[in-house]
Amino acid sequence: MTGTLWNLNSMPDFFDPEHVYLSETLPKTLWNLVKKQETKTVKILETPVNQPLEEKLTELLSGYPASSIIDQAGYFRGENREKLAKSLALKNKDTYSQLFFYNAENLIVRYNSLKDTIEPYSNELKRDEFAAFWDLEHTTGSDLKVHPQMHAILTVGKYNTLRDIMQAALRLRDLEHTQDISMAVSKIDQEYMHLVLHNEFPRDYPKNVCALTARDVFRFLILNEARTLGEISFQGTTNLLKAKAIEDLLKPYFSGTQQPAEFQKSFEEDASFRELFASRRPVRI
Repeated sequence: MTGTLWNLNSMPDFFDPEHVYLSETLPKTLWNLVKKQETKTVKILETPVNQPLEEKLTELLSGYPASSIIDQAGYFRGENREKLAKSLALKNKDTYSQLFFYNAENLIVRYNSLKDTIEPYSNELKRDEFAAFWDLEHTTGSDLKVHPQMHAILTVGKYNTLRDIMQAALRLRDLEHTQDISMAVSKIDQEYMHLVLHNEFPRDYPKNVCALTARDVFRFLILNEARTLGEISFQGTTNLLKAKAIEDLLKPYFSGTQQPAEFQKSFEEDASFRELFASRRPVRI
């Protein structure tokens, strides 16, 4: 069961704030990221997303050991998954002979670089041979058994929140002990993140200085998280007001004291009611 800040009262008493405790998983994941040296630097990707796949992969992987990719920012969205998996696996083949990925039918398959074949997934495979590519749609809810000392590159984008990144990082189940993650941000998203941070903290982020550290990325993600929760809360309040307005409007109609024509007239003439249902888009920085 899921819920938001505004509909908690509609849920069973079991979910009352007095009985709810925070999961330890996300804070622990954040700590596991922050404490590791690999996460302290952020690679800025100069290659635009519309450039050839090989160019994007080469820049992303340069300077790192054989790696998996967790594409939370959607940097490779729209790319042919089979082609991408083959290219990544071949770049890793001296360390990992095979690579897990999700095909166009969203089935887990593996590319074997030694045989140049795509084969079915099996739970009986030796994880020491495997890296993985997690596309944006599978950065949550996916459990692929990769090498226990896997290094992964996590792409971070301007639409991500802290929770998104924590969920994506959890694809590495041994992150707390033997696995590592590095972060990468596209140049255009770096500029957006810096603008947001400058608007919120102008002293810390001068307008013409566009460097980006891991601390800055996490700070931006926290801001994005807060903004998202704020929009959810606003939407929830609006929905409650709409429900009350609908109830008040329909009550005389269904009680038989109002005819259809009167109902339509009351809707058309009630400016406050129309205002409540006006479409608004949140202003983004």
